Amino acid sequence: MNTVLDVHLGPIAVGTIELSSSGERIFRFSGAYLDLPTFESVAALLHAVDPGCSREFIRRLVFMILSGTEDAHLKNWALLYDDEGVRARLSPAYDLLCTIAYQGNSSPRLALRIAGQHDARQLTGQSFAAIAEKLGERFDTVLAWIVEDVERMRACYASDSAHWPLPLVAREALDRHLDSLPLASGRAR
Repeated sequence: MNTVLDVHLGPIAVGTIELSSSGERIFRFSGAYLDLPTFESVAALLHAVDPGCSREFIRRLVFMILSGTEDAHLKNWALLYDDEGVRARLSPAYDLLCTIAYQGNSSPRLALRIAGQHDARQLTGQSFAAIAEKLGERFDTVLAWIVEDVERMRACYASDSAHWPLPLVAREALDRHLDSLPLASGRAR
C-alpha cells in the first residue's frame, strides 16, 4: 500500500489515507484531538475516510437541526470498519431524538457549531458553505440537498406526525422549534 495523503483534520483526527491495491481508500487513524470540534471538521473527516457519504451526512445534519436534536455530539458520527478493521464508512444513524421537547430549552443549542453558530435559529443555507467545501461538493449541490431534505421532512411531519407516539408537550415544542428555523421555513437559500 502507498500512503497518498497525510491527514490532519483540525480538532478531530490525524492519520494517513492509503490506497489499497484495488484503489480503495484506507484511513489509518493515529490520534485524536477533541477540542472544539465543529460540523465542518466532522465533514472533513468523513470526506477523507468515506468520500461517498456526503449526501447522507447532509441528510442527517438537516434532520438533527429540524428535529431539535441538541445532543448530536461526535458519537453520532461513528465510523463502521470492515472485517479487517481498516476500511471505514459512515455508520448507520442512531441516537437521534427531539431533545428540545424534553429539556425545556427555548433557545436550541447544537452540540457542535456550524459556521461558528450553536444556535440552530441562526442557520441558513449559506451556513453550509464551508461544509460543502469540506465534503468536496459544490455549494449549489449541497444547497439543493438541504432544500430537498427540508421539504421531505416537513411533508412527512405534516402528513404523519399525528400518528406518532409523541406527547402533546413534545409536539408543541417541536412545532415552536420548526417555526423558529430559517431552514425549516423555506429560507434555506
